[in-house]
Amino acid sequence: MPTYTNTLRLNDSIISVERVDLSQFSLVAAYRYTSKGSSPKNIHDRDALQKPDGTLLNANATFLEAEVNNQVNPPVFEQIVLDTSSAFDGGTPLTVHQYETFVPFTYPGIVDTLKLEEIEGTYTEGGISLSTESPVTSEVKATIFEIIQSASTLTSSDFDFDGANGLWSPNAWATVKAVAFNPQATNVHRNNTYIETIDLKGYRLADGFGETTFGKDLVRFNNVNAVKQFNNKSRLTVSAVENGPEDPTGRTYTLDIDLKPFTSLDDGTLIYKKTIVKSAAIPAQSTTGTPYS
Repeated sequence: MPTYTNTLRLNDSIISVERVDLSQFSLVAAYRYTSKGSSPKNIHDRDALQKPDGTLLNANATFLEAEVNNQVNPPVFEQIVLDTSSAFDGGTPLTVHQYETFVPFTYPGIVDTLKLEEIEGTYTEGGISLSTESPVTSEVKATIFEIIQSASTLTSSDFDFDGANGLWSPNAWATVKAVAFNPQATNVHRNNTYIETIDLKGYRLADGFGETTFGKDLVRFNNVNAVKQFNNKSRLTVSAVENGPEDPTGRTYTLDIDLKPFTSLDDGTLIYKKTIVKSAAIPAQSTTGTPYS
C-alpha cells in the first residue's frame, strides 16, 4: 500500500491550478486555484501550495476572496493568489499590471505679440496685435499602471508617479493686459487711459512674451474682439498677467487617475484598484501634422 505524506494528503484537495490571464496581472504572477472541502488559503496555511511548474507558492502570497460552490458536497472553492515576495497587508500599494497605449493630449495654443506700423507722409499709425496658434489635440504614447491598495483615497504622490512632472490639468490660462495712455485726450476721448485685460482659455504665452510697448503719433490696439484708437502721442503697452501652463514638450505627465473598489482579500478587507495613465515625453508638435513618424 502506498504511503502518503501529510503534504500529499492536503494537496489532494487541490483540483486544478492555472495562471491568471496576463492582461490582468503582468507584473505579479497570479494563479487561480480550485479546491474541494477547504479553501486554497486554508490549505496553504498548513501545507504550501505548488505552482504549475511544481515549485512552492511564496509563503507571503496574497489570497483574494474565494468563490464557493456549496451546491456540491464537499464544497468547491476558487481563489486567485498573487505570488508576491512580501506580504501585501493592504497598506502598501502593489503594482500588478502595466502596458503601453496611445491617449489623447491637447497641446495648448500659443499667444504672442506682433507690432504693426504704417507711415503715410507725416501720418503714422501703429498697433500691437495678438498672434495666436490654436490648441491642437493629438495622440501621444502613454503607460498604464494598475495598482491594488486598501486605501480609498488618492495621495499627492500619485500625481508624480514614476517620475511624472505632476498632473496635467491646467487651471490657469494665458491672460494679457493692454494699457494705452493718451496725454492729449479730446472731448471724444474723455478718459485718457484705456485698459483691457484679455483671457485666452486654452492658450499659453509664447516663451519670452514679456512686455511690448509701442508709442508713435497714433496708436491702434488690435485684439481678438475689438479695435481701439487713440489720438496723437498715445502709448500702448501689452504685458503678461498669467503665462498659462508650461510648454509640455519633452516632459512627462500624469494624464488620468482612476480609483474604484476591486475585490476583497481572504480576510474580507476591501481593496481598490488604482489606474494611473502616465504620458511618455510629450513630442514636439510637427509641421507634418504627426508627432511620430
